[in-house]
Amino acid sequence: MGTLKKYRWEFGWVVMALILVAIILLTAFSPMPQISGGNCTPNAVGSIDSFGNVGCLSGGGGATGATGATGPTGANGTNGTNGTNGSNGATGATGANGTNGTNGTNGANGATGSTGATGPTGGGQVFEIFVNATFLGSGATVYAGSILGTASSASSISAWSGTEANRQFPMGRAGTWSNLYCNTATAQGASSTLTVTLRSCTPSGSPLTCSASSTALTFTISAGSGAGLYGDTSHSVSTNAGDLVDFQIVNSAGSNSATPSGCSVLFQ
Repeated sequence: MGTLKKYRWEFGWVVMALILVAIILLTAFSPMPQISGGNCTPNAVGSIDSFGNVGCLSGGGGATGATGATGPTGANGTNGTNGTNGSNGATGATGANGTNGTNGTNGANGATGSTGATGPTGGGQVFEIFVNATFLGSGATVYAGSILGTASSASSISAWSGTEANRQFPMGRAGTWSNLYCNTATAQGASSTLTVTLRSCTPSGSPLTCSASSTALTFTISAGSGAGLYGDTSHSVSTNAGDLVDFQIVNSAGSNSATPSGCSVLFQ
């Protein structure tokens, strides 16, 4: 029995030594797996590739590291060449009209221009003086009125009066009298003169009346003068609207007067 126990104990040590040798040999001649990370050949875990590398041992991936600081900006590159100009685009549609602006303020009035040249004098109006186609006796005085017209038919109108107020006529506007004429059909008496004068006055009261005065528009036919046309072309007289006007005819004492065939005056 003692011998059998001794052999069992020695046999146990031999078996343990053989196991240990086997482990050492296996370790020495077997390829070692690479640790994941670095330059590990990506074969399946525990497999051997054609170079005898054992697959990587899979290990969990580590967390992503923090982003490194931005490096300095590189130098600017050289400018590229300009490209060719593109063709002009089509004209756009016309925009809507804008609203009208407000009117500007009126400019200042310009300076008054110079007065133009005076126009020609108008033809005026010819007044026919009513006279009788007969002579005046020695020392006689009569008064005649007037109408617008000509003296051509004056000899057929018997219109003079011995009362001045009966022959005064009112003027509708202001104006100027001139060119007083009378034509006689017979010679003036040898001992008397015949004078024709425009008279006027400004009336007042009710009815409107006034005593006329002789004006500068007058002429005289001398004693013994033959038949013909006589008048005053040198003087002019102005009257106002509303004035009363008439013509006085005076034959001085001594003889009968010439017979007037017509008288007229210009008013303008």
